[in-house]
Amino acid sequence: MISAWEDEEPVVRAAALLALQATGMETDSLFPLVRSGIADESAIVRRATATVIGAATDDDSFVERTAPLMVGALSDEDPQVVVAAAEVIARLESPPEAAVEPLIVCLGSPSEAIQTAALDALGNFGPAAASAIESVVQIAAGDGDQRRVAAISALGAIGEKAREALPVIREAMGADQPTDLRAAAIAAYARIETDPDVSIPPLLAALDEEQLELRLPAIAALQKLGNAADAAAPKLFVLLENDAESEVVLAALREISPRDAELYLPALRSKEPRVRLFACEALGRLGRDAEVALPDLRKAQRDRYDFIRRRAREAVERIERDLR
Repeated sequence: MISAWEDEEPVVRAAALLALQATGMETDSLFPLVRSGIADESAIVRRATATVIGAATDDDSFVERTAPLMVGALSDEDPQVVVAAAEVIARLESPPEAAVEPLIVCLGSPSEAIQTAALDALGNFGPAAASAIESVVQIAAGDGDQRRVAAISALGAIGEKAREALPVIREAMGADQPTDLRAAAIAAYARIETDPDVSIPPLLAALDEEQLELRLPAIAALQKLGNAADAAAPKLFVLLENDAESEVVLAALREISPRDAELYLPALRSKEPRVRLFACEALGRLGRDAEVALPDLRKAQRDRYDFIRRRAREAVERIERDLR
């Protein structure tokens, strides 16, 4: 196999490298080959090399040694090599900041594939990619739905440093835009706009959307806001009965911890045991403020599930103790 790596034919060298990696060659032995392969005169071999490096991103030592090679590959004359290098950087747990500027250069490429891969990679840097904001905003405001989604997602990853992008993101949230673009814009908006008084109203509006893809990023954003998103509680309780999103809604309500006991009453009668359990536990924590729920909690003490009966009993005892 090693002899094939030295073959004159690029296809043979590329196949040899892929085979060596597939057979479990130790990364210490593999590294000299990929270091040579990424500089090979043949684009076929360079593409194979990027693929091999991308397949070993769980090896921290190998990643550290090959990351500079991927940064250099961002300037390769072959578009497929550039895309492969950007895709590797997008998956790294700690991407090298030296890649940010070459990735910004990639945003000016006429290749949509290179632009999209570069945007995905820049999103992996979070706030460290702030120098790319101007270039990314231009793409977010341009044409090409896939690129716009990637650009808006990258801006969301950069976070509040990307406030200049908010007008473009608000436009992308509009009802006349494609669903995947709107979903990305909702998620990005919540990460960039840090004032709950400003960010919550659009998120509440998103909860009324028919498409699940639009409600989910809004629910996730409201969860992160915690108690500050209390105004969303009534709508979230309604969504609890939708099987497709009940799990994420429950997670959001646990973080928000609504104080209005009456909101929990329909949840006590839910067909879902986990929803009834959640209601019992939350009402117990409310103590005396959950007095209105006592009749329903007493009924819940006859639930078919023992763990719900137990939590209902504990909630009743806690509320009655607080009322004495």
